Amino acid sequence: MRHRILAVAIALCVSTTVHAQNQRVVVPAGFWVTGDNSWSRIQAAGPMVQIVSPQFDTFNVGVTDFNAARSQFDANRSVGQLVLGYVDTSNGNRNPGDVDNDIALWYANYSTNYSTHIDGIFFDQGPDMTVNAGNQTYYANLNSRLKLAHPSAKEMLNAAGFGSTDPWVMSVTDYVTLWEAPYVDPTNSGKASYRDRYVATSPDLLSAPPPAWWDSYGSRVTHIVFNAQSRTISPSGEAFGNEPNASGEL
Repeated sequence: MRHRILAVAIALCVSTTVHAQNQRVVVPAGFWVTGDNSWSRIQAAGPMVQIVSPQFDTFNVGVTDFNAARSQFDANRSVGQLVLGYVDTSNGNRNPGDVDNDIALWYANYSTNYSTHIDGIFFDQGPDMTVNAGNQTYYANLNSRLKLAHPSAKEMLNAAGFGSTDPWVMSVTDYVTLWEAPYVDPTNSGKASYRDRYVATSPDLLSAPPPAWWDSYGSRVTHIVFNAQSRTISPSGEAFGNEPNASGEL
């Protein structure tokens, strides 16, 4: 899904043994860094937010106040949040040179005086086995180029369309999104909503267990759950609360 419309999305790190204290939020921040208090709210969440990814035109000259954005990114990073610049890969069909150019723009605009104000890149529109059977080579090479140019960079890859039972995707990224769907399916189309499948019903029980190999990578797996209501993570071990609050609340 395009990053711009993920302003109210959240993603949760999960494993087959879900414990509330291990879950942290990933925010695809499809809204402006300046002129909106959303970034301050994300910052205020502190280490509960693990990753935040600014929208894809945040590197455009004439659109973004780079000094303000750098300061905000540093503020988020100072409370333990990773800031990853957004880059579209079009399911492995986008020209690698264009992808590399976007990466270079992020680092050019958010690096000053030997300091870097981002932590890496979020690659959206990732592997979709029904679109491009050569995804493994494409994303392995992409990861290699990113790490060669920026050795300390962290990568998150949206592989929600990844249908393989082989976990090769875990070898080409630091964090991977393996689910992208509404919290509740509003169309009643028969597609499983997140509420119907991966909501924890007790500290060690999922209503629908994920593929077995996810358990080996629980701290690196994220889920994009859009149109989500506000949820709490209780000390008793519930993964979610039941408050019917407005979408997009952290």
